[in-house]
Amino acid sequence: MKREEIKNILSSWSRHITRAFQGLRIRFEYSEDRGVFLVSLYPEDVDDIDRLSAEVMLFEDRMEDEYGDNAPLFCDNEKLFTLGPDAETIVWFSEPESVICWDLQIEDVYADAFQYNLAA
Repeated sequence: MKREEIKNILSSWSRHITRAFQGLRIRFEYSEDRGVFLVSLYPEDVDDIDRLSAEVMLFEDRMEDEYGDNAPLFCDNEKLFTLGPDAETIVWFSEPESVICWDLQIEDVYADAFQYNLAA
């Protein structure tokens, strides 16, 4: 029961945090050996790393308070553990924004001053 609950919380939090921090990627999976979820963050492309670190630590603390020994283990770039190829991966891709293009035509005052002679 707790396993599915924690997975749902991790999925929801991962979607939320990757929206808030563009460029962040999160991977996680349940480890049968350790009996907990392993969560790896890949923050290389995040601009505000200090704010991200504070948000992640706050979430880690909440999970620890709620689930104790069943709380997920976190690390960056799989430095403490290796995730399998089937680990869930969360990356937020923002939807393309509308782009307004301007088609400017500048009148060339010299255009009529050129003459072309074609030799046949």
